[in-house]
Amino acid sequence: DTHNRRNIVSISLAVWSMMTAVCLIHVGAESLNLNVISYGVTSFTRDLQLGGEAYTSEIIKQMGCSYQEAEAYKLGGIGNQILPQEVPRILQSISENFASEINRSLEFHLATSGEARFHKIYLSGGGARLSSLSDEIARKSNTPVELIDPFRAIEVNPALFKMEYIRD
Repeated sequence: DTHNRRNIVSISLAVWSMMTAVCLIHVGAESLNLNVISYGVTSFTRDLQLGGEAYTSEIIKQMGCSYQEAEAYKLGGIGNQILPQEVPRILQSISENFASEINRSLEFHLATSGEARFHKIYLSGGGARLSSLSDEIARKSNTPVELIDPFRAIEVNPALFKMEYIRD
């Protein structure tokens, strides 16, 4: 049963964070929130002024397109529309910058706290859906990265809501 699996994953995440050091990163539109949980206790937090809008702004700047077009490009295009070849390069460049900033913060924490490496990094938020970001964070931090969905344990009636909208 899907509902039971979701509950088990949620419980597993809670138990896992009690036994190790993990990092939770929420990538919003305007900011990125980084939280380290060591053995169930928050040991480090940092807010960075980096967010999904940076991707959109850079696409607009480099391609001279509208905000709506840039948002669509950022999310992979609309329907069968072919994505301009510059877009993946732009997304990759921004993701590399974000991952470098995140890694600097994590390395600072490790150097000042005496903690060992993180066992896992969990990403949430709209900006976390960009695969280039999770890949770059994993590469730069040498730590496995997993996307989390804070709403996964919430049951939604498909007769009342469009499930595609809920998944997005």
